[in-house]
Amino acid sequence: CTLIVLDMGLRKGDLGEALDDIEWKVEHDVADRYYIFYRMLYTFMFYATVTTILMNIIFGIIIDTFAELREKKEQVEEEITGRCFVCGIERFVFDQLSTEGNGFDSHVHDDHNMWKYLFFQVYLREKDFDQYSG
Repeated sequence: CTLIVLDMGLRKGDLGEALDDIEWKVEHDVADRYYIFYRMLYTFMFYATVTTILMNIIFGIIIDTFAELREKKEQVEEEITGRCFVCGIERFVFDQLSTEGNGFDSHVHDDHNMWKYLFFQVYLREKDFDQYSG
């Protein structure tokens, strides 16, 4: 019963509308004030509990998860752009010691180009071990 109410209430957006489609097996007088009161109370409790509280909890979890993912992405980007991949020295050290103004960028592009290191690693893996000279 609870699963049917949740299913119909969430799909139709309003439990009152979903309850209009249900045929009650117990005969009752629609004008009965207790029936109307309890139905309004049940509909309101469904709306307050499921629609407002539970959906906001679910949306909050989703938003928090995306915020954590965004923070992790920003940390990775900061790690990539703020530190030399090869030697691990921070960007501000190169920028402070540089006289030309492009210390870190020059270091990463010329001295410790990560693609050159990658190509070197691939070269060493493909080269025959007996041909190593150093």
